[in-house]
Amino acid sequence: GEAMAAGATSAITISFKAVTDAEDVAIRFVQPLQFEFGGAYLDEADPAQTLMLDTGGPLARVRTTVTAGRVTTITLRNVQLGRDGGQTLVRLTTWTGGLLIGSTWNEGTKKDERLDCGEQCSFLLPGLVDISYEKLENQYHQNPDAFPVQSRWEAQMGRPAQITFRFHVTQAIKVGQELWIFGKPYQPTLQTFSLAEAAPITLDESQTDDPAARAVKYALKDVLNQTIKVTLEQTLVPFQAYEVTISVIAPSPTLAAASGAIRWTLESWSYPYGD
Repeated sequence: GEAMAAGATSAITISFKAVTDAEDVAIRFVQPLQFEFGGAYLDEADPAQTLMLDTGGPLARVRTTVTAGRVTTITLRNVQLGRDGGQTLVRLTTWTGGLLIGSTWNEGTKKDERLDCGEQCSFLLPGLVDISYEKLENQYHQNPDAFPVQSRWEAQMGRPAQITFRFHVTQAIKVGQELWIFGKPYQPTLQTFSLAEAAPITLDESQTDDPAARAVKYALKDVLNQTIKVTLEQTLVPFQAYEVTISVIAPSPTLAAASGAIRWTLESWSYPYGD
């Protein structure tokens, strides 16, 4: 699905070729944790497919005709993806003779099984970028002594501004990968850009803080389609708080109104794009 980050609600398509005939398929996501199929539904298919009553949590059980030697394709929608991201690990089994006894599903006879399907047959779930702090300032805020009046203004539409985010990632963004940042219709510029570990929040730590040591190495790549792209020369570590500051041109009032709610987004990419 389009929403691919950890924890998002999306769609999953699974295709496999069975060795033997079967009547239902059990799909269980072992890693990462917190996949949720409780609210999922199926695309129409031929032969027909039906979600069974024990579907929920990391398990989806689908009643369908599985024919030996033929590819079976199952698309599940409204699936909550697992927490934190990373390589998915999936177990797939097919069954015949399953029965619902009371409120408990009796699986019947196991036919085919693929255990711990990982890198060779499953997908890498992108991690989550969590933004915990956001601040937009006009160009005068950095020098209040020289601009005592203007530095009190809010950022003005159609004028230069500066935006700062504090964020963390749930999967490492490695050296050579790119960080893409955009909040259309804001236009990033190359005038100001910085990326560093976030400043300490305790008094004891702040007394020995060295901002230069917190700086993250990167190379500015370009600004295209209202997106600033940087290539990392230092790995971003999972769950470490980082801070990024970008110079931008704020949109005009007309453009801002036409764009609706403005959402800033940070994405990591590796080449070839799509990875």
